Amino acid sequence: MTSELSDEEMGRRAPVWAALSNLFLDTDIALLYQYIAKELAASSYTDEELLRMLRTEAGPTFATNMFSIAGEWVGWTAEEARELIGSYLRLPATLRWFRRLATRGFVEHAIASDWPQIRALRDTELNR
Repeated sequence: MTSELSDEEMGRRAPVWAALSNLFLDTDIALLYQYIAKELAASSYTDEELLRMLRTEAGPTFATNMFSIAGEWVGWTAEEARELIGSYLRLPATLRWFRRLATRGFVEHAIASDWPQIRALRDTELNR
């Protein structure tokens, strides 16, 4: 499924992936909630689609940053996100599954601790 994304869909998702990648920076991301929410609101994706992208695409790709002693703290551009997630999606299904398993704790922590605030800010953006 995810490994069969068209170039057009990859381009459409790239800004969303870049925004979601911020959940896995080695810094206080609460300062980025508004930016993330605006980027997500600008997309046409539903909450369910965004959470699926977080769990199966952006999370497994960027949560590995949390394993690093001196992890990335600046962030990734949409183009960098597209390249990194593209590489992840080209992995064999078994390796993608293993990476999702290895990063699940970080991803679910981001969903539990950060997603409610980001979703509320996104909803505010959508209602403007």
